[in-house]
Amino acid sequence: MRFPTTQYLQWVVSGQGPSVFFGASRPVESITWLDACVFCNAYSLSQGLMPAYEIKGKHVTQIPDSKGYRLPTEAEWECFARAWSPDDFPGADCVEDVGWIASNSAGQTQVVGRLGANAAGLYDVCGNVWEWCWDWYLSEIYGQGADRRDPLGPTDGDLRVCRGGGFSSPSDSAS
Repeated sequence: MRFPTTQYLQWVVSGQGPSVFFGASRPVESITWLDACVFCNAYSLSQGLMPAYEIKGKHVTQIPDSKGYRLPTEAEWECFARAWSPDDFPGADCVEDVGWIASNSAGQTQVVGRLGANAAGLYDVCGNVWEWCWDWYLSEIYGQGADRRDPLGPTDGDLRVCRGGGFSSPSDSAS
């Protein structure tokens, strides 16, 4: 999607509004990774698409060949965020031009899409809210000789990957 999930879309699809900073056009910022997977399935169904996940309690598996909405892998996130651009940050050399971070957010989330887009036309890729990825976190994944274009992450772990930084992040977390 071109924008982070807004509170309005979350409410329309799920009837829930899990956010601290209220506003229909602000991003949802208080959901777990599992909540994000549940939302992807609900949104897929609302659009007439087969869900991307089979969810049993806290166990989530991807449904092969589903065209439904899903979380990106970390490598996909990186590709879409950078969009083959030489910019220091996704869409600009100055993070404040494309992302809401500690230095320009007034300590809260901001309406999505108010700053510049990246080269792929995506908004709020850095800053505003952290973005969940499908992968489990493994700090060494890019140094293990794996396919660097789309490395496969570990099959389990303790933490899921979040990318992009948030409204309270320093600039170096938003890249």
